[in-house]
Amino acid sequence: MRKINKDFRILFFSGGTALREFSKQLIHHTSNSIHLITAFDSGGSSAEIRKWFNIIAVGDIRNRLLALTDKKDKLTKDIVKLLSYRLSKDQDNQVLREEVEELIKEKHPLIKEVSFPHRKIITYYLKSFYEKMPKEFDLKRASIGNLVLTAMYLECNRDIDLSIFIFSKLINSKGIVRPVVDQNLHIGAILEDNEIVLGQHLITGKEVKPLEKKIKEIFLCKDLYSTDRVEIEVDDITKSLIKSADLICYPMGSFFSSLIATLIPKGISKAISDNPNPKVFVPSTYEDPELFGYSFEEHIRTLLKVLKNKELSTEEVLNFVILDPNAPAYKDQIDLNLLKSLNIKPILTTLITPSSYPKIDPKKLCDALFSIADL
Repeated sequence: MRKINKDFRILFFSGGTALREFSKQLIHHTSNSIHLITAFDSGGSSAEIRKWFNIIAVGDIRNRLLALTDKKDKLTKDIVKLLSYRLSKDQDNQVLREEVEELIKEKHPLIKEVSFPHRKIITYYLKSFYEKMPKEFDLKRASIGNLVLTAMYLECNRDIDLSIFIFSKLINSKGIVRPVVDQNLHIGAILEDNEIVLGQHLITGKEVKPLEKKIKEIFLCKDLYSTDRVEIEVDDITKSLIKSADLICYPMGSFFSSLIATLIPKGISKAISDNPNPKVFVPSTYEDPELFGYSFEEHIRTLLKVLKNKELSTEEVLNFVILDPNAPAYKDQIDLNLLKSLNIKPILTTLITPSSYPKIDPKKLCDALFSIADL
């Protein structure tokens, strides 16, 4: 059995919820993982916060931080339960405001379960948000964790690293989580007929009907009304984190809005190529609406096109692809000769179990990733 190295640094480029269950397993293998997250969510309650406070989307950051906590500890479990709680989508806004007030006054059942001093810290930031919240703010489906993290961000003079640090310490999160860029940006998609779709919520196929045209490319834009591209370079902290990783993983999830979106800022590819350690891609094992019209080969070549950025070799940015031969998303399309011609080594292994089907079993993926680490 592999000896667990709690200091081993695996870095993930991702967003959304695809790594939530996996992250819960990961903390039993390493306490030192790095997660560079998209902050471009434009749907749900995140859209409401972004509209009124002109900030990055904090939902995926909050989600990953909570997933990286050890919930066997009752103190942490109670905090995570509260910060994972969402207000009703069916209640009147005034009723929801009253529920938030109950939380602030420590009368709500969920806040009563949280121990001192964590309870006081949470109510302080929740009150801070509530006092800054416009009367028109729609609380339907609002995540308490998002409200608390937003308040931290605003109270810390919009310093995302400081606010994440405070949130992380509050819940004893076991890993580094950071937005790939700290600017209030959105993503746009150019479709095969050159139609442009603006906004992550219109691209993923989760909140609205999936796109029925192939996505050619995605780009960053300043808002949901402008098709002008925004070129932004990642900061030195992000570059340093990438270069420090013992293993770099491009994981499963929404291919364009979660993975590619984290790879397109300037400086990402160069930082990846400067790291001599292994880089591995884990394609989603079930249908991804964002890959409408894509073959397995196009899927691989699209990732390489973004990573290589016209100037790098495949060996510098991608070395392995982990595949389950029985995955419904690509089981009849795996082309080992293609991968060999691209100098990519396929790792064929069981990722899906009866209980996880059609998704990847978190333990199986941990075993696969750490098997690369042992090579």
